Amino acid sequence: MPFIKKICVENLRNLSPEIIEFCSGINIIYGENGNGKTNILEAIFYLLKKKSFKKNTGFPQILSIDNEKPEIIFKSLLLDQNGNEYSYSGKVTNEGHSWFYNGQPAKKEWKPEVVFINPHDSHLFFSSTTFKRQTLDNIGISLFAEYKKIQNKYLSALKFRNILLAKRPAKFKEQINALDDSFIQLNLDLMNLRSQLCLELSPKLETIFKTLFNSTDKLELTYLPSLKSMSPDGVRQEFQKSMEKDILIGHTRIGAHRDDYVLLFNSYNAQEFCSLGQQKVSFLGLLFAYIELFRYKNRVSPILLLDDISGELDDVRWMGLLSHLDANDFQVMITTANEGFKTKMESLNSTKRIFVSRGEVYY
Repeated sequence: MPFIKKICVENLRNLSPEIIEFCSGINIIYGENGNGKTNILEAIFYLLKKKSFKKNTGFPQILSIDNEKPEIIFKSLLLDQNGNEYSYSGKVTNEGHSWFYNGQPAKKEWKPEVVFINPHDSHLFFSSTTFKRQTLDNIGISLFAEYKKIQNKYLSALKFRNILLAKRPAKFKEQINALDDSFIQLNLDLMNLRSQLCLELSPKLETIFKTLFNSTDKLELTYLPSLKSMSPDGVRQEFQKSMEKDILIGHTRIGAHRDDYVLLFNSYNAQEFCSLGQQKVSFLGLLFAYIELFRYKNRVSPILLLDDISGELDDVRWMGLLSHLDANDFQVMITTANEGFKTKMESLNSTKRIFVSRGEVYY
């Protein structure tokens, strides 16, 4: 099982530049709010994803205000899926970043998958179609090799199409018609991938929701494409029918960028009929269904970063979730300010306590 053994970060928010050691099981990162627990999760995520999990957060936002040099240094020791130990390090500045694998410039090095879970994101998931679509797209990218390539091509073609609609150069309609040959196929490719994603997630979603939360409730994910047709001719007709209004408002009104999804809780739309608590549990169920599907397809577990999830679950659901993680060889980093939950976690088989105070770590 891949996992992070050690990490040391200089100049990231309030974290002290000291080595933080983790166990391969459940790591309990606890302390009062505002002391740097989440910053440890952000450091791990940045190390493996080269970006923050926080929206609109770049280098200036994560740089420590007490820095002597405007740079962030990452050093880590990891174990790969074959049990081999290797170092992974990097330097991030406002101009860019560089990364090193066993001391050599990193190119297509292997890194473990990492998943960050913040239950507060459930509000955005149910209130913003864009956030919901981005969440499912990110899941699709990690599960299907071709997903990101097709999505990037689609977004590039959409951007060019919208420029033509907004600026209306000479013969722009002819240019759009020529562009639509490839644009239509990209729509169909992305729609097929999203349909496949729902098809593969559905059985995992139903099973994991019952397993984790000891629930008899049924959870389903339904894909709602913006386009009604799944054939090239049918999609072309839809774009042609929409053309005049597209020209009038200056952008493409229909297509895969307008797709939506619905989470059904006992056959009811969770967004409309569920309480906030039910929505949060449904959102967590979706993410853990993705994790189970990722494990099934890749035969390896991702590293889980759970930020203050204990406050969103009752005792039974919380311990059911932890027992599942403990029994299935996950490396987990869990932040909590709740002493009661911390004590309960210590009863599990493989746990390590990490206390954080003013950015400094104690064991």
